[in-house]
Amino acid sequence: MHELVGVDTGGTFTDFILYKNGSFVSYKIPSTPDAPEKAIIQGLKQLNITLDNARIVHGTTVATNTLLEGTGAKTAFITNKGLRDILLIGRQSRDELYSLSPQKPRSLIKQTDCFEIDARVDAMGHQLTKASPKQLQALKAQLQEMGYESVAICMLFSFLNNDDEQTLQSLLEDSFFVSSSNKVMAEQREYERAVVTWLNSYLGPKTQNYLHKLQEQLTTTIQVMQSDATTLPVDRAGLQAVRLLLSGPAGGVMAASVISRACDEPKLLTLDMGGTSTDVSLIDGDVKYTSDARIAEFPLAISLLDIHTIGAGGGSIARVDEAGVLHVGPQSAGAVPGPACYGHGGSHATITDANVVLGRLPTSRTWESGLSLNELAAQQAIQSIADKLACSLSDAAQGIVDMANTHMAQALRVVSIHKGYDPSQFSLLPFGGAAGLHMCAVAKQLGVQKILVPMNAGALSAQGMIYAPIGQMASRSLCQAWNNEQTKHVMSIFDELQNDAELQLKHSGIRAQRIDRWLELRYQGQSSTIRIPWKQTINVTHEFESIHYQRYGFKLNQHPIELVTLRLWAYQDVPDIELEVMSNIVDGQPLNYCKVAGESDEVPIFLRANLSMQQSIQGPCIILEQTGTFFVESDWCGEITEHGHIRLYLTTDCP
Repeated sequence: MHELVGVDTGGTFTDFILYKNGSFVSYKIPSTPDAPEKAIIQGLKQLNITLDNARIVHGTTVATNTLLEGTGAKTAFITNKGLRDILLIGRQSRDELYSLSPQKPRSLIKQTDCFEIDARVDAMGHQLTKASPKQLQALKAQLQEMGYESVAICMLFSFLNNDDEQTLQSLLEDSFFVSSSNKVMAEQREYERAVVTWLNSYLGPKTQNYLHKLQEQLTTTIQVMQSDATTLPVDRAGLQAVRLLLSGPAGGVMAASVISRACDEPKLLTLDMGGTSTDVSLIDGDVKYTSDARIAEFPLAISLLDIHTIGAGGGSIARVDEAGVLHVGPQSAGAVPGPACYGHGGSHATITDANVVLGRLPTSRTWESGLSLNELAAQQAIQSIADKLACSLSDAAQGIVDMANTHMAQALRVVSIHKGYDPSQFSLLPFGGAAGLHMCAVAKQLGVQKILVPMNAGALSAQGMIYAPIGQMASRSLCQAWNNEQTKHVMSIFDELQNDAELQLKHSGIRAQRIDRWLELRYQGQSSTIRIPWKQTINVTHEFESIHYQRYGFKLNQHPIELVTLRLWAYQDVPDIELEVMSNIVDGQPLNYCKVAGESDEVPIFLRANLSMQQSIQGPCIILEQTGTFFVESDWCGEITEHGHIRLYLTTDCP
């Protein structure tokens, strides 16, 4: 088997996982935001792998950071005559619903960058008018003169008839980076389709340039993680930048789904806390997808994993406003200079500094990446918060941690309670470099009774990438009434979509081995859809109404149901990955002891690599691994599973 390598570039650290001969090796180094490929090349050298014999899967934040920082390409938007303002008008939904004087957020899209052509098809896909070649040539010349780098093309009803978009793409692609909506998202809802197409062109050049620079320095082809937990070859990923916006977090959810099956834990809430942000999701037998996500001001109507993100990471900055109220995040100290305790010049108080002050993050250890923690710098940073709050150093640090825990618990309610799930029926799966320090407190806020701490938790997103299959998605919007007699019609369209997806994979030398089919439906008059797996044996109406009732608390008996979109994935699966069973038979002894705020006695510190199978864990204690730290509070206990995962229970529930 090839060596399998997962690389997850985060805002603060770049994580690596190497799978070889049945075991994982993890590694973590600071990210290099100005040139992310530098950290990747450095980390791969440290792992000492044979690149010619390696399969590398990469989760990148380049597209996300480009959007959030507003540093994308100068992009022209082309649409039908009369529709140039579609991106500016948007939907009626507003962040400040009850404000009498709402502030419209600054948009990356300008009206002067929107252009029209005199072409139109009707709602059945029939051509009504067609732009003249002279008009199109004049438009091309105008775009060149104005210095555009990218062009986004989105015509009305192009998911039914894409002739106008294809004509424009053929004309412009020799001079610009071009995205056509029929290639990016051939589905209904013109505003959402226009946004996704514009985003792809805005993000594409910078993402493509980065991936090409990275590929040039490697002798093996890279696979890039998409937001739907499938991978693309690097040459095609650069053309699909909008599908990489949740590239890193998708890896963590993919790993969580594998652990869910291996540990017979079908119900999991995932808590991925890194240095800059926290990502949460829910697994109920399988991962959840959505086509109704948002990032910054933009709706993301493409199919992606249902992940909710908040600005609460280890590097999130704490501040006190003019009214004396404590705030934590979303601003972050990032990789440079990072938290004050990193000793790289940072002076702001962060969540990581608070954990150092509380004693939960030992300063006696030098991390594998060479990072050592400066306790005095952390105390000075937190003291600035304590002075403004007129409280003790310890109380200020605890207040910062408590606020971060509340933010994370609320994020988990968004993916559980808000969608009809009771979090107390789930186990919490914490991962990322910082989640282990907050897992017990967050679990108790949600009423969660059990925590499953995975091996290599600090680099789990990187690990999930090596599980991800190479995949291609194809979809088609229908927007027609549903009845259970439509099986033959649905199957014929799925056959067409399968042919399209398999052809795309074939162009990259890949053969599809597995096909997944999904229906997206809604009650007539609704805008949001519900996704259900397509099987000829299921009663679609019953399945739709059951899920609708769980999510919204009601169903509309005898009300017409619409079939909105058919969606299909074609996959080439990765080789089976067998996990080695733990060989330690002697219980590991504490490495050291330290003082932790709120605990009367010194707390034992264990090295995770020294723990043995079925060894008992009793809080309070601290557990260290190469890529993360875990604080087990006093009312939690548990044991080690055969694969090295830690199962923790509230003390009253210990087996």
